[in-house]
Amino acid sequence: MASNESNQEVRETLARYGSEGLTNAQLLSLLLSCKTETAEKILASFGCLAKFQNLDTYMPVEGVGKVLEGKLKALGTLMHRENAEKAFYGMDALNTASTIAATVGAEIQYNDEEHILLLSLDSKYRLINRMEISRGSVNRTILSPRECLISAVSHRAANVVIIHNHPSGDPNPSEDDIAITVRLRKVFDLANIPLVDHIIMGDRSYYSFADAGLLSD
Repeated sequence: MASNESNQEVRETLARYGSEGLTNAQLLSLLLSCKTETAEKILASFGCLAKFQNLDTYMPVEGVGKVLEGKLKALGTLMHRENAEKAFYGMDALNTASTIAATVGAEIQYNDEEHILLLSLDSKYRLINRMEISRGSVNRTILSPRECLISAVSHRAANVVIIHNHPSGDPNPSEDDIAITVRLRKVFDLANIPLVDHIIMGDRSYYSFADAGLLSD
């Protein structure tokens, strides 16, 4: 397959084999109305499809002007909103680390600074409220357990989950991650609200305190 196919050539392939028969570069070339060679360069600049929702990871590509960059931003925004909606509509209960990581976690996974979210869940682990409780660092002096507890109680949460990202791509917990998890668990225990998990998003991976057995009695 040539790497500089025109949109017309890609459309012919689409008509012949369907969308599942197209490569990521061919699909992107149709969305952006560019040649597959340009689409391949754009894909390479991001590294993986998941990073499309975070334009901070995009490196300028030769041949991509203002118009194409505008289309990229629109595509990234749509992907971000689609992931956000998954967390609220028609989704299974947030009762496993893998489900939470694939939905809510995907929104913050590739951010260039740490975003820490508190998820308030009902008794069936359905999302009631999502609150950003800190940005920049999981630091014991910045993150307020009191505010987390007030938010959970005000939304009548039956369970809570903490989730944040590591811009380094390494999901393994730091000393601060462990310390704040212990502190938050003690605070939530005072209101009989279980901290069911603390999930750290890395590059195409995640770490779950619950799966690691660090939240069991």
